[in-house]
Amino acid sequence: MTIVENKNVVLLFGIIIALIEGMITPYVLATTDRHIVLHLLDCIVYTLVAWFWLRSDRKEPNCKISNRLFIFMIFLPVIGFPYYFFRTFGFADGLLKTCLFMGYIILLSVCSTIAKFGIMILFH
Repeated sequence: MTIVENKNVVLLFGIIIALIEGMITPYVLATTDRHIVLHLLDCIVYTLVAWFWLRSDRKEPNCKISNRLFIFMIFLPVIGFPYYFFRTFGFADGLLKTCLFMGYIILLSVCSTIAKFGIMILFH
């Protein structure tokens, strides 16, 4: 198992990316009006994080992700992941995993916001 195939490492990488994005955003917004590029890069990086997580999850014996569901989860993760969780793990575990997934999305947003405010306080 490589480091990218470990789901916990992939999730930690997502948090690190959120912190880096939060630190870079104030600088980009202060120096240019092309912040749309930063948002597009965020989307690409978070899509890669989801892709690596799904790739590692596909290798587990009880998790079967079809190619169509895989694509659905990459392009519409807020719908695709809960569908996958409920279909694969049943109602109780699916609900728990969906809540954990939503909590992780909120955690990414909180990490990014904390980093933004930290940088703004330090350099202003």
